[in-house]
Amino acid sequence: MNSAVAPIVLWLPVLVLVASGLVWWVARRDLTSRADAERARVQAEWDAVRSAAEALIGDLERRAADAQERMTALEGLLTQMAQPAGADHSASNAVGEASPDARYAEVTQLASSGLDPADIARQTGLSRGEVELVLSLRARRML
Repeated sequence: MNSAVAPIVLWLPVLVLVASGLVWWVARRDLTSRADAERARVQAEWDAVRSAAEALIGDLERRAADAQERMTALEGLLTQMAQPAGADHSASNAVGEASPDARYAEVTQLASSGLDPADIARQTGLSRGEVELVLSLRARRML
C-alpha cells in the first residue's frame, strides 16, 4: 500500500463511525423535538376536551337542579289540589271566596251533569285549561 493512502484507510472506519453517530444524534434530536411538539398538541387538545366536558357537566347539574325545583313546586301544587274540602287553604277563604276544593267539586258536578269544559269555565270563573286539568286529575283519581 501507498504510504499516503494507508492513514486514510485506517481512519476511514473511524470517520464512518463518527459520521453515523452524528447522523444518529441529529435524527434523535429531530424526532425528540417532533415528539415533544406532538405531546404538547395532544395535551392542549385533551385540556380543551376536559374543559368542555366540565362546562357541560356544570350545565347539566344546573338544569337538573332547576328541574328538581320545578318538580318540587309541582308536587306542592298537586298536594294542595288533593287536600280535602274542609282543609284550610289560604287567606282567600277568610275573605269569603270558595275554597279550591269546593270549586273543583263544582267543576266535577257540572261535568257530570253534561256541561262541556267551556261552559263550566264560564260558570265557575276558572280558565278552560284549569277545568280540563281538574277533570283529567279527577278521572285519574288524583284530586
